[in-house]
Formats: sequence, C-alpha cells, structure tokens
Amino acid sequence: NYEEIPAEELRDAILEANTDTGPFAFEPDPSAVGVQEQTAAEEAEKQRRVSLANQILEIMPQAEDREKLAAWEGDDADLSHADRYMRMLAAIPRLEQRMKCLMFKLRFDDDYSVCVEDLRHLREATDAACGSQHLHALLQAILEVGNELNAGTMKGDAAGFRLSSLVRFVELKSTKDPKVTLLHYVVETLLDNGADALLDVRAHLPHVEEAAKVSLTELQSRYREWVESLDRVDREIVTAEQSRAEIPDEARYTESLTFFYNQASEMQEEFKTSLEQVEGQAARLLQLFGEESGDTEPHSILATLTMFLKRLEKAADEVRRRQEAARANARRSGPAGAGTGSSGPAGAGPSRATATLPNTRRVNTLANAINAQAAGGLQNGGALGRPPSSPSSPLRGGQLGSNAAGGPSRSAGGADTLASLGSAKRPLPSQQSDSRTE
Repeated sequence: NYEEIPAEELRDAILEANTDTGPFAFEPDPSAVGVQEQTAAEEAEKQRRVSLANQILEIMPQAEDREKLAAWEGDDADLSHADRYMRMLAAIPRLEQRMKCLMFKLRFDDDYSVCVEDLRHLREATDAACGSQHLHALLQAILEVGNELNAGTMKGDAAGFRLSSLVRFVELKSTKDPKVTLLHYVVETLLDNGADALLDVRAHLPHVEEAAKVSLTELQSRYREWVESLDRVDREIVTAEQSRAEIPDEARYTESLTFFYNQASEMQEEFKTSLEQVEGQAARLLQLFGEESGDTEPHSILATLTMFLKRLEKAADEVRRRQEAARANARRSGPAGAGTGSSGPAGAGPSRATATLPNTRRVNTLANAINAQAAGGLQNGGALGRPPSSPSSPLRGGQLGSNAAGGPSRSAGGADTLASLGSAKRPLPSQQSDSRTE
C-alpha cells in the first residue's frame, strides 16, 4: 500500500525514475526456500511494484485538487495522512507522464522476455512445419487415400485439400462400427503399407503445440505498444532536459530514463528483426497450406495440426492394440484360425484383402522417400506420383474436407466407401469387387 511508504521516499523515487533502490526496487522475499518458493516470491515482488505504480496513477490529484493543495498555507502536520500524500504528489512536475514512463520501465523486461519466448516457439514451429518431410509425406498419403476413396467421382483426383479438412477425419464413421473412423482407416492403410514412420510425425514437431497458443497479431500489437511507449519516454527526456535549470532533480531523472531508453531501444530493434523473420515464415506457412494471409493466423494452422496429430497418435494406438489382440486370438485359435485375418478384431470373421494403393502410387514408398529425398521432395511430386497443381502451394486445391463434411464419399459404384469398415484390413474402392459392398 502506497500509504505505508514514507512520502519523501516515494517522491524521490518518482522524481528520479529510480527502480534500483527505494519503493520500486526489486527485492524478493529473502526467506523463500526452494525453486518454487523463490519463483513465487519473485512474481509477488514484480506484481507489488506494478501495483504500487498503478495505485499512484489512480489517486493522482486532478487539476482542481492540485490548486487547492497548492493554496494550503497552514502546517502540513495539520493535514490528514491522505491529504499530505496528495500534497506531495501534486508538487511533482508532470506526474502523469513520469508515472507512465516509470510503469513502462517496470514492466518492459518481463514483457520482452515473454514475447521473445513466444516468438521463438512460433519461429521454430513454422520452420518445422514448413520443412518436415514426415508431415508433408503424411499429408500426401492422406490425399492419396482420399483420392482412392473418391475414385470415380469428380473429387477423386484432387491436387490437395485444406488443412481444416483434417478435423473431419474423426467425424466420418463406419456404418457397421461407429468406433471406426476414417482416421482409423488411414492409420490401417499406412500400417499395412509399411509406412509406420508417418504415424510418429508429432515427435518431429516438438514446438508446434506450444506455438499454437501464440498469436502473431498479439506480438505485432505488443511491438507497436513498445514503439509508442519509447516515443513517450523520448519526449519526456527532451522535456526534462529543458527543465533542468528550474528543477535540479531533473538531472538524475533524465540520466535514469536515458539509460533505460537506450537499452530498451536496442532490445526493441532486435525484436523487430526477429518479428519480421517470423512474419515471413508465417506467410510461407500460410501459402504452403493454401490459406489466405489476411484471413488466417499461423497459430490456427498449428492448432489444427496439433489436434489432428494427437488424434492420429490415439487412433494409431487403438489400431495397433486391436491388431495385437487379433493376432493373439489367432494364435490361441491354432490351425483352425489360420484362415482368419490377423489384424481384425476378435470374432470379426474373415478379413478382407490388405489395403493398398495402386502399384504406381503405393504408400509404402513414403518411408524410404523421407530419407532419400532432399528438401522439398514430396511436395513437389515425390514418391506419390504427379506433382500438385502449384509447387509453391502443394496442399492447396482439393475438396476432401467437403466430402467428410457431407458424410461418406461414394465410389463409382455408388456404395458408401466406409460401409464395410468393420475389421482392420479393408480394400480401397479400386480393389473391391464390382459391387463395392460386402
């Protein structure tokens, strides 16, 4: 509470913009023991300093009050404690400007550290997402599966799909087993084709989940606030320099503010350089996934990726456990069970043919392609056949998501392609019988 601080001590700290000693100094509780207690003590001390500055800004005497306090000719001892404080504050020149500069000085280091860390997460995540061959190969494989599911329709030869379509993969379910989704089908197809490595994409994108919480727009806004606040500090330094002849304390005040201004300006310039780099990387990320830069923030793409990859991991775990249970059941059944599939659920009956893509575009070449191709491989044609319509925007243009949104896509024969997903191994539409149903 400001009233607990001697008025003269508080006045001197404000006049000198002093945050090294006095009431605005950073002095955590020395009795705190252990990392958690020390961290909590430091946070409490930071909040105390900012809270004190806020209190002074809130109670600042207005023009009418300053006139009344200045007109007082009696003994200050006859004034109440609160009025003595007000009289002291009213005597400080440009109090509001001083306190705003002091507040900025108190908060800048912590705000800067948080924003730099957020910017680092965003930079590393956009770099990883743009350059991950595992991610590009996975999305290419999903596109191939989608095109095979939609074979014979107008949407069966898509060059790409919007990333938001990935949300639909858990919504499109089998009519025979609601627990089986299109995502399970994709997982089984990848496993059956030896592309297990593509199911571990999340491990190659460690910063994406954290960066999904970071708004580039907010970082840009914070940078603009720093520019405005530093301009305010600069103007206050100029004003104080002009007043040094009348106000002796202005010398220490301008020295303190000038030191802070130079240091903060250098940090701001470093942040600006990093921010511009991340803005370029974010534009590349949006272009890669076919999104308009004015409509989409990079963190929304990263959030969609995080959600999908978590669900992919869960689906992969479920499929693997189901396949292992089926193999264990087959072993217990002995020779009598030799004719049953090893990857379908226990008791599911005969399995279908192993799910594969056409020979010219098989998914099992993806794992080798990841290690064999240089950067930019799969998105520019890669192991999966024809290149997309736009090399600079490899995942753009398809409508796979609209099929998922409207229900199961249909094969040329008209049957629901997910109607027969009751067991683990299923043929794609191009390998089913003419009837396309069971």
